[in-house]
Amino acid sequence: MKNWYGCIGFVSLLGIWGALAGEPLFYPFFAFLVFFEYFWVTPDEMFLDTMKKCAATAFFCNLFLTAAATLACSLSALALGRALLRNTFGPPWPKRLMSERMPPTEEDNMSEHDA
Repeated sequence: MKNWYGCIGFVSLLGIWGALAGEPLFYPFFAFLVFFEYFWVTPDEMFLDTMKKCAATAFFCNLFLTAAATLACSLSALALGRALLRNTFGPPWPKRLMSERMPPTEEDNMSEHDA
């Protein structure tokens, strides 16, 4: 076999498994179908250099995204981390927005008059 990059396409079988099981989380694995075209590419030095550069970029992007997701998930498991994430990424403006859009109910009006 002259080019092993095409074997990455077999990862797309996980997408088929997800389709059969009805799990939509596995559908992105269908993107690996594109790698089957590399079975018919004649590799030369420039092709291999390009693949190495792309692989390095993809590796570091995956590394940083995985680290960020792991940090966010581990912080969300701690009470202090949940508060930090809520205050950093979830400002209270949606609550204000909802309270401005929703008219007060009768119970709210009665509690204001009784107080």
